[in-house]
Amino acid sequence: NEEHEYVAYIAKINKGKIANCINHGSVEHNGKEANKEVMIGAIAACNHNIIYCCVNTGAISSRINFSNKAGGKSVRMGGIAGTCHGEGVVKGTTISRCVNTGNVSFMGDYPNNNIGGIVGASPKTTVKNCVNRGNVVAEGMPFAGKQKPTSRVGGITAFSSSDVVSCDNFGVVSVSGSHASTIGGICARINSGRTMVDCVNYGKISANTSGKTLAGGVFGETSRPVHISQCYNYAEVVGESAEGMNFCGGFAGAISLGKNPTGSYFRDCANYGNVTNKSTKSKSATGGFVASCRGYAKDNLPVTIRDCAN
Repeated sequence: NEEHEYVAYIAKINKGKIANCINHGSVEHNGKEANKEVMIGAIAACNHNIIYCCVNTGAISSRINFSNKAGGKSVRMGGIAGTCHGEGVVKGTTISRCVNTGNVSFMGDYPNNNIGGIVGASPKTTVKNCVNRGNVVAEGMPFAGKQKPTSRVGGITAFSSSDVVSCDNFGVVSVSGSHASTIGGICARINSGRTMVDCVNYGKISANTSGKTLAGGVFGETSRPVHISQCYNYAEVVGESAEGMNFCGGFAGAISLGKNPTGSYFRDCANYGNVTNKSTKSKSATGGFVASCRGYAKDNLPVTIRDCAN
């Protein structure tokens, strides 16, 4: 009868410090007619403070059948933590020096899905010195509600509005089904003027959805001012679907500013992987570094890409 649904081995909500913990058990979550926020992680479902030097080797999976009462609800799941949000999150909240080797997989028709190798969503948490070696997979099933469903899938985190520093992904990152999707080797979507530095993706990026897809070797999308440097992709990026509108880039799928007051900056970054886009849609885009990039012309705010390579 709780407002949210929490699934984890060590802590439902961590408000202290979890350090040097190892989980080898698998998590299999099934929700029928679910109508809550769902948070799933091997170490903690929801992190409000510090998770340090923890390891997960167990597989984590969730299959959810949507209830029409769950409009706007989301699934947030990761190999270490499900999410880091809500009241009580302290300043300086971090997930650091953690390793996930277990596969993380989701199938369902929930309207908002955030699936990550380390953490599903990290809007208020810095993620640093973490490594993911498990495959991260999401399949969005047909959705009957009015809301347009979205799946975000990232090798480290699916959604971040905090810094991501010195993280590596080795697992395959893939999304399929009918949802609009954002997918990236390190992070699916980056928000709110954050910094990403010294991150490397080695895992293949594969998107095969009938909805709009934003796919990148390092990140899928940002529509906020961000600063990114010394990040690299070494893996293949593939937009498999012919019927979906795909934006596929070796480094990033789409970069934009909206109406934000500052610009975005990318420096000393590179893509070494092949990029393939099989979409037949006329507005699809493909790029060795980024598929779509635009600043904010009204206020002459730029997106600067400097000393980068494909």
